[in-house]
Amino acid sequence: MQKVIGIKFKSAGKIYYFNPNEIEIDKGDYAVVETARGTEYGEAVTDIKYVTDEELVAPLKPVIRKAGDEDRKIYLCNKEKAKEALATCEKNIEKHNLNMKLIDAEY
Repeated sequence: MQKVIGIKFKSAGKIYYFNPNEIEIDKGDYAVVETARGTEYGEAVTDIKYVTDEELVAPLKPVIRKAGDEDRKIYLCNKEKAKEALATCEKNIEKHNLNMKLIDAEY
């Protein structure tokens, strides 16, 4: 059995398990975690719980810290930049008459 916490990065996204180490995080809190894509900000959607090794995929990445005000500011700023990037890409798609639909952008 391993101690884990479930984190989501998007409201309709998949739940990923992380090792909370000794960090106290409750359901509804936000955390900064290490992922294969780098450091990310996500919401704890489960309380800390124990799962069997068979339920886990690959080694668990760690929770780096419980998110603070500065982490939230950076997250919100990045969401705004993603909206701008999405708009820029949509303009370029139209400008170059590309046969594609843009779904999302991340910053």
